[in-house]
Formats: sequence, structure tokens, C-alpha cells
Amino acid sequence: MKVHGECFVGLDGVTIIPVEYDLLRCAYLAQAIPGKPFYAVDEYYKRTYEFTTDDKGYIKGFSLVAERGEFCAVSDDEDRIYICDGHIQIYNKDGVQTGQIQVPERPSTIAFGGRDKNTLYIAARKAVYKINLTH
Repeated sequence: MKVHGECFVGLDGVTIIPVEYDLLRCAYLAQAIPGKPFYAVDEYYKRTYEFTTDDKGYIKGFSLVAERGEFCAVSDDEDRIYICDGHIQIYNKDGVQTGQIQVPERPSTIAFGGRDKNTLYIAARKAVYKINLTH
């Protein structure tokens, strides 16, 4: 297990953000829940990675999901991965692109919300959009 000697401490005094150099450039925070994957985009190389953490919250592994990505990536409860890259690219858990959501302007950040967590909120330069993704 890798133990980090340096980290940032969140304003709550509990949350830690280990200092890592695995990603050349990533400009957003992703929630990491032990046992569940989370996603980060290397904006420099335009790649999206899946990370896992151990029960203490340390990164224990990562793998390449897609050779694309600009700013942000999230997943839904059915293991689909949504990647901001021009529009929103949709991938399955095996890294195969299965669709695309076109938005009026280039998305930068996306997040799931709403009562059933099936609404995708999309932040762009001039507006915030939302799409209900009930399947």
C-alpha cells in the first residue's frame, strides 16, 4: 500500500487529497468512495481513467477507460461513463463508446443529481443544462 507523505486537507478537517503526479493535468474534484470506481480526465493527454480506492481512501489502482476526455467524467448507477469531450460521450464499463449526448455548447463539468440521481447537469460557458436520463 502506498502511504502519502503529503496531502491537502479539506475545509472539514477530515477530507484529504493526496498529492499525486499520476495525472499530468486534471482540473476538477471527484468523489472517491471505497469499493466504487471514480473517474478522472487527464486534460493534457485527453484520456479518461478509472480509479479504485482501498478502505482507507487511498488510490489502489487505475486503468485507461477512453482515449478521449477534456474536462470531466462521471458514471451512473448502471456503470455507464459520461465524458465531456466536445459533446458528452457515453461509454460502457468495458470502454466501448455506446452513444453521445449533443449539447448546444461545449460542456466542461457534469454531475448527476435530482431525486433519483437520474438527471445529468451540464455546466458550459454560458449556461447550465439538465437532461433527464430515465431508462
